[in-house]
Amino acid sequence: MADVIADWKKIPGTVGIRIILTKEVNRAPDDPGLDRICRAAVRHDFPVNVLFWGNLDAGTTLIDRHPDTLCQRPSRHPAAERAACAAGALG
Repeated sequence: MADVIADWKKIPGTVGIRIILTKEVNRAPDDPGLDRICRAAVRHDFPVNVLFWGNLDAGTTLIDRHPDTLCQRPSRHPAAERAACAAGALG
């Protein structure tokens, strides 16, 4: 997997990696393939976007497992995030 991601880095216009972790995909957040992808993303300086619609627990678990890879954590409470943004607490 790391060599595939290294090859992606050479392709002009490649800007990141997306992981789809919805319930329908039925993949655990501790899947070894996801671990390999996240480690390779750090090694090759790729941001990772995670889609975990309807699977918040799995998505946040994956983010917690790879804090160096997935640097932006979504709020567990959207209303609280909106309030913090309105108050200027978030960048």
